[in-house]
Amino acid sequence: VLTLFIVLYLSTLVMGVMWQTGNSFSTNAELDAYLTNLEQTEAAMESYMSYRTFESIDKYYHFEAAAESGAEKLRSVPSTVYNEQKEYTIKMLSDSFFALSNKAIAARRANNSKDADLYYIKTLDCYSFLYDEIMNLNMLYFKMNAANYNQSNAKTQQIIHRTIFAVIMILLNTALLLYIHIAHITTPLKQISSVALRVAERDFDVPLF
Repeated sequence: VLTLFIVLYLSTLVMGVMWQTGNSFSTNAELDAYLTNLEQTEAAMESYMSYRTFESIDKYYHFEAAAESGAEKLRSVPSTVYNEQKEYTIKMLSDSFFALSNKAIAARRANNSKDADLYYIKTLDCYSFLYDEIMNLNMLYFKMNAANYNQSNAKTQQIIHRTIFAVIMILLNTALLLYIHIAHITTPLKQISSVALRVAERDFDVPLF
């Protein structure tokens, strides 16, 4: 029962720490994936604005859809929490970037050079602000996640120490129980052996038991 309790307790701790460690940098990974799609969208837009190829417009719509899907995971309402407010800012800048880039692409397809140039410049300015905000949030998440990782590492060390202590206690308790059990078995055997020896020596002066 003691062993089962210790194993269940340590298993629960290990699973909790593993989950926390595994998710330590998930926000950074998601933000990096979003930034990659955003960069690909911007690059495809620039390529289409310069060369107007089918391949570039196809890439633009492909990566724009992926980037918009990533943007949906960002906070869409203001918050007093700093990192959540940064997410909201990025969400608003992302919506502006998608709207402006779509207008630039539409104007380029319609051979409207004036609007194409206007929205193209606005898109690049918006992208510059958006990129800086994403990098700042990514660094903020990195610091927060590094702190969480350090906490997980400290918990792991505690679990290791508790595991060693638990194993030692189990071994000591097992040795003690084994000693008591063996002593309980061997004591009557010693008495029988002593009586048998006295009988063999015909020593009947002392009671056998």
